Amino acid sequence: MAQAQKRNKPELESGEKSRISIGKIFCFVSPEIVLFSILFFWFLYAVVDARLIFQARDKLFLLNLYYFTDFIGEPGLLLEWVDGLLVQLCYAGWPGALLLSVILWSLLASTNHFMNKVAGGRRFGTWIIPGVVLMGLYADYYTHTSILVGTALAMTAANGWIQAGKWPRGAHFLLFSALALALYYVAGSEALCCFSACCLISEALIEKRLRIAGGMLLVAVLIKFGVDVALRLFDPATDHFLLPAKEEFLSTKTGLQSAVLLYAYFPVCAGIVAAGRLFAPRFFNSMSTGKKGLIINSALGVAALVAALGTGLHALNRETKTLLLVDYCAEHRLWKEVLDNAATLSVEVYDQCSYANHNVNRALYYRGELPSRMLSFRQNSRWLLASYNQLDGEYRLIRIPCDFCIDVGRVNEAEHLALEMVEKWPSGAALKRMAWIKMIKNQP
Repeated sequence: MAQAQKRNKPELESGEKSRISIGKIFCFVSPEIVLFSILFFWFLYAVVDARLIFQARDKLFLLNLYYFTDFIGEPGLLLEWVDGLLVQLCYAGWPGALLLSVILWSLLASTNHFMNKVAGGRRFGTWIIPGVVLMGLYADYYTHTSILVGTALAMTAANGWIQAGKWPRGAHFLLFSALALALYYVAGSEALCCFSACCLISEALIEKRLRIAGGMLLVAVLIKFGVDVALRLFDPATDHFLLPAKEEFLSTKTGLQSAVLLYAYFPVCAGIVAAGRLFAPRFFNSMSTGKKGLIINSALGVAALVAALGTGLHALNRETKTLLLVDYCAEHRLWKEVLDNAATLSVEVYDQCSYANHNVNRALYYRGELPSRMLSFRQNSRWLLASYNQLDGEYRLIRIPCDFCIDVGRVNEAEHLALEMVEKWPSGAALKRMAWIKMIKNQP
């Protein structure tokens, strides 16, 4: 009998290990998170139209080592490089939307897994708030991708650290130091603060290792100042190219508040989950197990999908989308689509826009309909021929008067405007127009 029990013990242990590993996999392939990521992809691809993200935010990006090394001299600047890559992938629409959805999935799955580990059991709904907020943020075509990528890196690192909790203490401490160093250099101080705060909550409140938690806090501070000093003394960055200006979204009040609140959510949520484990474990366990837990989880998943879709549709500015679509069609010389989309613009937006009227007149000209249909669209003398001074600081739109000068043969003025584009908003569109002018002038 005793021999049979010994013989069956390894089988039971292996079965228990397989159940644990399956549980970990299920946590990352959680059906509600997968469905939410699919909804996010559909929203970016079909509703927002990811091609218009490229149209609104196209900047110079070169996929080579010389360009990459321009971004390695400052903590967090690599997020600018990643942002440029993601914007370029949005040119075809679905690749950019797909990669952004995968990054969102990694953020939500890591958050879910980390919070469950802090709670010592399943806690439903900890991923819902960042998912809904990000759905609303990415309804804006000018939202910087560093918000999503930075939080995803921070929570993926925190989840990796907490899953290694059974490592020896010295190795676990070294893992924290290595992750903090890499995270600060790649994603900047916000991601470092988010990661460190989440790890400190777990170490101090759950594991009760206050000395180690104090050491981790000291290491995080030393990494921050140490990396800054090292980069000042041994600046590895190069100056091969004129880097595009940083996005205006993060410097605005709305963009700054969105980034700060989203980064702050994760340590705050971890603190609430830890407090629930310490002070009300029975209540939270009863809410997350059995039939009641299944019902609550299903209800929260459905509520998250509905709330996210409603938030995204409410935040989406249809007039901005139509203006960008008119601009996109004009850039690709889809003149019929220019006229069809411009016809749906409201009178107020059409009158205030500095380039829609101009794109409409170009479309009519190229379709041979300018004499017969010009007056069927509202004409504004200020925008009839868009000039450089009428672009309201949107330097990417300098290509509109540049295109007009090329159309009417004023090549020297077009070249001047193209050079202004290269200087103030370097992009593929600027380089394309420079190449056109070189070919017109028969220059190498």
